Amino acid sequence: MTISESYPLHRCVYRNDQATLQELLSDEKMKERINECDNHGNTPIHLALMLDRRNCIITLLNNNCDIFSRNQYGWNPSDEAIMIGDIDILEKLAYLKWKGYIEQLSCPGGFLDQWTELLPNLYLKLKLSIKTSIPILKRIGVKDIEEVIKKGSNIRFNTSVNGFDMRGIPKLLRGGISVIGKFDKETGVYKIILLDHKRKLYQEFFPNIPQWYIGNSLKSKIGVKILYKFYFDLSEYKVKQKKYGIMKKSKKNFPLNNGKVYKVEYYKGKHLVIFIRKRRDDGFIGDCISDINITKANIDKVGNFFEKLEQSEKNKSNIKETSNNEDSDSDDDSSSDEDILTNNKEFDDENQKSIFSKYIDIKDPETSLNDPKNVEKITEIFKKGCDENNNKVTNDDIEFLDAHAPLLLKSLLTKKSEKDNHKYEYFNYSANDSVVLNCTVSKDGNTKTYEIADGEKDTLDWEAAYNLRYPQGNDIFYEMVTGNLKEDIDHSYQNSEKNIKREKITEEQYFDPSSTGYCHLGRVMSVSEERKRVKQSYKFLMSKENDFPINLSQLCPLFYFIGNVFFDQFNNVADDVGKDAYATYKRVIDGLKNDKRFPLKVAIPLYPSVHAQLKVRDVHIDPNRISDDLFEIPKDYKYGNVYFKSVK
Repeated sequence: MTISESYPLHRCVYRNDQATLQELLSDEKMKERINECDNHGNTPIHLALMLDRRNCIITLLNNNCDIFSRNQYGWNPSDEAIMIGDIDILEKLAYLKWKGYIEQLSCPGGFLDQWTELLPNLYLKLKLSIKTSIPILKRIGVKDIEEVIKKGSNIRFNTSVNGFDMRGIPKLLRGGISVIGKFDKETGVYKIILLDHKRKLYQEFFPNIPQWYIGNSLKSKIGVKILYKFYFDLSEYKVKQKKYGIMKKSKKNFPLNNGKVYKVEYYKGKHLVIFIRKRRDDGFIGDCISDINITKANIDKVGNFFEKLEQSEKNKSNIKETSNNEDSDSDDDSSSDEDILTNNKEFDDENQKSIFSKYIDIKDPETSLNDPKNVEKITEIFKKGCDENNNKVTNDDIEFLDAHAPLLLKSLLTKKSEKDNHKYEYFNYSANDSVVLNCTVSKDGNTKTYEIADGEKDTLDWEAAYNLRYPQGNDIFYEMVTGNLKEDIDHSYQNSEKNIKREKITEEQYFDPSSTGYCHLGRVMSVSEERKRVKQSYKFLMSKENDFPINLSQLCPLFYFIGNVFFDQFNNVADDVGKDAYATYKRVIDGLKNDKRFPLKVAIPLYPSVHAQLKVRDVHIDPNRISDDLFEIPKDYKYGNVYFKSVK
């Protein structure tokens, strides 16, 4: 091979010529091309992983190829390696990923230097809790006290959680674990140390990654045939301040544990879109163009509850999960600020516009629905399609019921027989009685009937009951959360060799300069894509401008680093979706630089009727109050494995 040939490294990989590849990489100028993209947008490591050239893969990894880059289809080397299932490659990638993260953090001019320039010292105490109306989740009692401590380049993160007890009803184990990051004085390497305060143990996590982590990481990747990936579309995301009339206060007090009180203002964030991709590999086909079956679903087009029901009847194989806009909240704390975000009437005044609002008090909908007269009146309006003043029921009214009386709304809907043209009948509901709904699901000539009873003492939530009636097997998010995977027989190639398209591609054809389209090789796969809009609002209590010790602009480097670690769409992107996502993310983060505020309380919707709540409890930036001993290993601690325990 001559170096003058186009893409010499790629050609070595295509020919599975590991010896020549190693020889070429010994040349410094050639090594600079190790991350070069070919005419199809694939780097040498991507091509090697797609074609399962294992010796070439190890050679490229040993020469520090880029393991974060994505090909034109959005897959990074780790994704492709998981589908191969080679333990040596996966172990090598696990170490190189952490090495890359630490280098991004600690290198000269890296995220840590940028953050230190903006905020040299920090003590931030937070309280994290999960708010829900689901009884079993309430009993778990998810609460955590977290601390972020920074002094120069030294960082420490504390959590009060030590593990999980999965026996019976799951619960958190208390005890406390700390993560310390600091430069080693002797080697100059940035080290990560773990501390277990309950057992008085310490362990180095980087650069000497513990064997338990490697073992668990490999165990979770070996034999995997399905991958899930998340991307965030922030192009429509907006954060707006809540405005008030002349007679209402625009600011309220927010007390901290240190006795200081700050003025806060209300903000709402809306229109976050989550893009979910599911990939399932069914086999390898060698030097052939990949046989990819792609299914896309735009959930946004199914806007309201009725449209979702109609859609589920029209396309049984593509049924989607209903969204419940319920956003109730309560807190055990006695602080006066506790219910400001979630139970504030002014903050949710848009919900007052429904014709049903006179029968349902959004502050206490349960009490309103315990009155049979209110339920009868709502049912009457629902059946007629208008109220006594001939005001018609609109989509906003249905969304109002879905948000504040989902059980009532779903009890009003039951499907008629096929010959009735998929119309819906209504039946009366009494809050004091149980509702029994017989749901029939037919498939392949077999019919199953589910009798679902729901009353005040029943712990089965209506979202689960509805999922029984309309199975969510094709909903990617539902599959990932529940673990209930539906085998898609129509797209399975494992037992149907005759359906596989084997389009052989030679080296000359692949590297033909006139061939520049996207090209994935060597796999038979099914890819499902969904676009889900988060209907619930993200709610914030923001400090006044220049009134709080810290502001969001001082945390921008941290946000960028977290984005790089957890969402590879913010790394080196190749596809158009990734470029747009990164540009939008950068615009949102850069926009924070002009806002000298800080969120003292945040409510984040996780799922219908479940949201996370994060509150600031203490903060200061005084280096004299941050001891250097916090970043040292206590003398009475012994070396041992430090990890979150799971008791089963």
